[in-house]
Amino acid sequence: MSKILLDTSYILPLFGIDVEIEGLKENFLRVLERYDVYYSPISLIEAKFIALQLLKDGINLLDDYRIGLIRISAEDYLKPTPLTTPEIEEIADKLLIDENVKDYFDRMIYATAVVFKLVLITEDRKLTELAKSYTKRPPKVYSWKTLCQDFSSIES
Repeated sequence: MSKILLDTSYILPLFGIDVEIEGLKENFLRVLERYDVYYSPISLIEAKFIALQLLKDGINLLDDYRIGLIRISAEDYLKPTPLTTPEIEEIADKLLIDENVKDYFDRMIYATAVVFKLVLITEDRKLTELAKSYTKRPPKVYSWKTLCQDFSSIES
C-alpha cells in the first residue's frame, strides 16, 4: 500500500473549514481505504491559524476545530508524521534560502514528504513545480484530481 502525505487543504473540512477541491468529499473515504494516509502535525497548526483568521471575519470555528482534533486523535485512518526532525528543518531552511519558498507551512510539509519518502498530495502549484526541479523531491506529487483520476498510477 502506498503512503501519501496530505497537504493541509485536504484536512481543513475536518475542522469545519470549507474548501473547494473537486472530488474531495466524494473520494476522501476511498483514498483512506486505498492508501496509508499521513498528515504533518504542522497542518493542525496551520488549520488553527486559518480558523483564527476566519474569526477576525466573524466566523467562529473554534469549537469545530476542537471537535476536529478529537476526531483525528480518536481514529487511526490519518497517521501523523513527526512534527519536525533535523532533516526536515534542513530541507525547509534550504527551500527558504535557495528557492525563496516563503510559506513556512509549505516548506515543512514538502520537507516532511521528502524525508519520509511520502507521495505528496497538494493543490499548491509552487510545490508541484518545485518537485520537478529541486534536488530534494518527494517520490511523486499529485493534485487531488490527478490522484482520483488514476488511483493506480500512484502504486506503480
